[in-house]
Amino acid sequence: MRSATIWIFVLMALGLSLRVLSSAGLTREEIVQFKATGKYGASVAVYESDSAVFYISASGLPDHETEKVNPNTATAKNYNLSIPKTPEIVPVPGCVGLGMIGITTTGVAIYNPLAGDLSNAVEGASPEVFDKCDGHASPDGAYHYHKIPESCMYKGEVEEFIGVALDGFPIYGPRVSESQNVTESELDKCHGKVVNGSYRYYVTDKFPYYLGCFKGRVVNPNTMTQYNCSSNNTHWNLENYGYSYYLCHCVNSGTGSGGGGGGRPRPECAPENLNRPRDCPPCPREGCPSPKTSTPKTITGNVTGVQDGSSAAAHVVLEINVLVVFFQVTFLYLLITR
Repeated sequence: MRSATIWIFVLMALGLSLRVLSSAGLTREEIVQFKATGKYGASVAVYESDSAVFYISASGLPDHETEKVNPNTATAKNYNLSIPKTPEIVPVPGCVGLGMIGITTTGVAIYNPLAGDLSNAVEGASPEVFDKCDGHASPDGAYHYHKIPESCMYKGEVEEFIGVALDGFPIYGPRVSESQNVTESELDKCHGKVVNGSYRYYVTDKFPYYLGCFKGRVVNPNTMTQYNCSSNNTHWNLENYGYSYYLCHCVNSGTGSGGGGGGRPRPECAPENLNRPRDCPPCPREGCPSPKTSTPKTITGNVTGVQDGSSAAAHVVLEINVLVVFFQVTFLYLLITR
């Protein structure tokens, strides 16, 4: 009888531990934050189903005023997105292509960091123009954000939920405490990390801003996650600041042929960086700029292994939970056998 009781407690402890390690998607607290004021044609709603996905319906228009800063006019897109309820970290991250990579809590599309000509849409020699709310419309009328919408949406709160990526993992703002923002060295190549046993992305003011790759599997059928690469755009190019490399080099693949794309280039490897690490991709024919004579800026953290950050965190979580189970079982055994 005593042995059976001990095993019951062991199974209960293991169940608690495995629950912590299980794949987690959007929480109830996150889901209820999807809402829009209804102004300017904005609408968004999350529908649960008996299947493995949530359905997010949105007009695609923001609930703030938009400005026509390019030839395009923002129009309703009437999105119907399928988002995994329980996203799982895949062995090889998915490629991020041009277009939508996620959606905000107000129903606005989140785009990758590139413009249509593969230049950096936010920074560089010729960044795109954004309206006073940090967004603009694409040629098909889709209003979207390439960067933090800090002027009209993002409030700058600690652990502020921004939206969800198409693979089901949540996206959070950069502020992680009252006095600190998340740093690039804390994030993996997909621009996220594990927090309390669950993976999440972070939007920052550094390239690639939102996502570097899809950590999970995208199930939405209308997602463009491929980009055709050629020998002309698989290396850094000073003319477009090398951001085609972002699309042409999938994480862990190392090649750009046959389509694909995703996996951000390491920002410190951009040709214009005067302190490029030696293990960066080769510079174009024009060469890289000469190093500064001043003291080079120190890059903190394990730069070459930063892509393994989430895996390391997951291992830490696993080890902690194993220890918890061990102490739970030991305590219960001693309690019962007294």
